[in-house]
Amino acid sequence: MSNDKQCTFPHCDHLKRAIEGTEIQEQFLHNILSAAPGIFYVYDIEERKNVYLNDGYEHVTGYTSEEVAEMGNELWRKVMHPDDFERIIREVIPQYVTLKNGTIIQFECRVKTKQNVWIWLECKEQLLLRSEEGFPKRVVGTAQDITKRKQAEEELLRYRNHLEEMVAARTAELRRSNEDLEQFAYIASHDLREPLAFVSSSVGALAYNCKLNKALSNEELELVDHNLDALRRMQTMIKELLEYSRVGTRSKKEVVDCQELLHEVLTELQSSIKEANADIVHNGLPKVRGDRLQLQRVFQNLITNAIKYRGNEPLIVDISHEDSIAEWTFCIKDNGVGIPKCSLDKLFKMFHRLHNEQSKSSNGSGIGLSICKRIIQHHGGRMWVESEEGQGSTFYFTLPKMESDEVS
Repeated sequence: MSNDKQCTFPHCDHLKRAIEGTEIQEQFLHNILSAAPGIFYVYDIEERKNVYLNDGYEHVTGYTSEEVAEMGNELWRKVMHPDDFERIIREVIPQYVTLKNGTIIQFECRVKTKQNVWIWLECKEQLLLRSEEGFPKRVVGTAQDITKRKQAEEELLRYRNHLEEMVAARTAELRRSNEDLEQFAYIASHDLREPLAFVSSSVGALAYNCKLNKALSNEELELVDHNLDALRRMQTMIKELLEYSRVGTRSKKEVVDCQELLHEVLTELQSSIKEANADIVHNGLPKVRGDRLQLQRVFQNLITNAIKYRGNEPLIVDISHEDSIAEWTFCIKDNGVGIPKCSLDKLFKMFHRLHNEQSKSSNGSGIGLSICKRIIQHHGGRMWVESEEGQGSTFYFTLPKMESDEVS
C-alpha cells in the first residue's frame, strides 16, 4: 500500500487530472488572477516589459489588452508620470540587486488612464527570478488604486496647512496686541509716576502744615489721610503695573541657586516673619536658569501673601520641591486662612484681591500674583494653586531643569 496521502475530497482525482495539463494550469491560474482585485503583473527588468498583465489593468486604467499590446515595451513609460518612472528606475530597481528573496518592495506612482486622468497606484513587488549571473530578472507585483486615499490625504494636508496659517496669523496678532498693551502699560505707568509723586508730596506737605496750624478739623484730617493712603496705593499699583509690562522684555538669564535666593528673601522679610511669629520650613532647593530678580519676586510675593493671610494659629510655611524628568516643581504651603473656592479661578487675574476678614493686611494692588505667574510663564513654567477655605493654601510653580553641562 502506498504511503502517499490520499485525497478524500469528492472528485479530487478528477480535479487533479483536469489541471495536470500545462494549458489548463495556465488557464486556471489566469482565471484566478483576473478575478483578483487590482492589477497583477510580472515585469522583466532586463527587457523592461510586462510578460504578464491581468485584466485588472483594464478595469483600473481603461486600456484594453489590445491597446496594451500595441504599446509593448513602452507601456509603463507612456502611462506613468515621468518623474515617477525615473524615480523607480533610479531608486527601486537597483534594490533588487542585493535584495533577499521573499522581501517585498512597496512604492507609489502616478499613472494616466485612458480618460487622460492621473490616478495613484500603490505597488508591491517581489523578486521572482534571477539570471544565471545572479542579477534580478523578473519581479511579480500587485497594484491598487489609492487615488481616493491620496486625495483625502492631500485635502487633510491643505486643511492642516490652512489651520497652521490661521494659528500663525492669530498668534502674530495676539503677539502684536500683547506688545501694544505692554507698551501702553509701560508708557501709562511711567508717565503717571511723576505727576502722581508731585500730587502725593503736595498733599502730604499740605496735610503736615494743616496739622501744625490746626487749620483742619479731625474729620478733615482723617479725609486727608485717606487721600494720602489712596495715593500711596496708586503709586504701588503703577509701580507694579510697570513691573508687569517689563517681564519678558528686561530679563537677564543666569544660573540661580534657589536656596541662596530664598535665604536672601527671608533676610529681607525678617521683620515681617518675626512680627507674624511665623516658622519658615525649607530644604535644599535646586539651581535653575532664570532672571534672579524676577524669581526673587516670586518667592517674596508668595511668602508675603502667606504672612498676610495667616490664621489665628501659629503660621507655618513649608517650602519644598519635587523632582521630575524635565522640570522642578516648587511648593509653598501654608496653614493660613485658605482661599474661597469661588476665588480660585480669578486668583491670578489682574487687580483681583482677596477680601477676607481674617487677612492681617488690607494693602495690596491685586497685581502681585499676576506678575508671579507671568514671570514663571516667561521662564517656561506653570503656576497654580490648591486651597480650601480654612485649610491653608499650596502654591505650585515649575521651572525647567538646566542642561547637564550647566549644573556645577
